Amino acid sequence: LHAILKPFLLRRLKVDVVTDLPPKKEYILYAPLTSEQKELYQATLDKGVHAYLKKKALDSLEKDEEEVEAVEDDKRKLRKRTKPAAAAYLLEDDDDTYFEALERGDYDIPEETEEERRKKERDAARKQAIRGVNNQHLQNVVVQLRKVCSHPYLFDWPAEPGTDECIVDETLVGGSGKMLLLERMLDELLKRGHIVLIFFQFTTMLDIIKRWLIHYKDWELCALIDLLPPGEA
Repeated sequence: LHAILKPFLLRRLKVDVVTDLPPKKEYILYAPLTSEQKELYQATLDKGVHAYLKKKALDSLEKDEEEVEAVEDDKRKLRKRTKPAAAAYLLEDDDDTYFEALERGDYDIPEETEEERRKKERDAARKQAIRGVNNQHLQNVVVQLRKVCSHPYLFDWPAEPGTDECIVDETLVGGSGKMLLLERMLDELLKRGHIVLIFFQFTTMLDIIKRWLIHYKDWELCALIDLLPPGEA
């Protein structure tokens, strides 16, 4: 096929242009799946990836809520120790007087009101997490398995508790066999003074690698991402 198309292709090969370039050496390295990838891989094969992702998202939310609640409890205890007893709301006070005192912090907001607010926030976060999983198009099993083999964060990238910032720490590497292998290779190659080109078909995977290199490894890089459709590239 290449011989038939050769007269019609306006393309030059490296061997025709740079004659002193040594031949390419190709090494195929295999990266084993992590335990998290194995679970997600099996869930994808069993057509239960939606249920798996929902459970994982809700478990993560529950863990974050416990951490935030522990911090809030500590703050409340500190306020109770340092803040003088709140003044009682006198029946003869009018509404203006009450709200002015409330703004000054003379009255405590009832504990039930704060608990209700936190419950609404928890319910909203759970609905948003489930909606995020339901909005993912996971019908193509082959594509989903390729994503699993790349990184579980391609399905759900967890955020820092109480923020929308994606987590960038050691778990970003430890959750993917390819990332574990890539880290070992990059550390050694850059130590030897090599320049490295990383290619990936998933632009979202490149985003994971880019954030990891910039925010966690503190390395400089240049990212080239082609966002054109195949017919326009």
